[in-house]
Amino acid sequence: ATGGGSADRCIRFWNTASGACLNTIDTYSQVTSLAWSKQEKEIASSHGFSQNQVSIWKYPSMVKVADLTGHSSRILAMAQSP
Repeated sequence: ATGGGSADRCIRFWNTASGACLNTIDTYSQVTSLAWSKQEKEIASSHGFSQNQVSIWKYPSMVKVADLTGHSSRILAMAQSP
């Protein structure tokens, strides 16, 4: 999976064998990082302009589970602890 910048704003899922794009989700905000859950079939995306939030998505449906708001500026990176 990859995330696009402020002009693209999309999370894209790829078939690594063929290079084909399998799915695209417009997040309506710059995607700055992605992290897969180790316990659930979920992916977290962090965002810069214009939402400045972390979003949690169910995979593979890509239904948004939650938005974690509170940052006043863009989130540039994200990390998980064990």
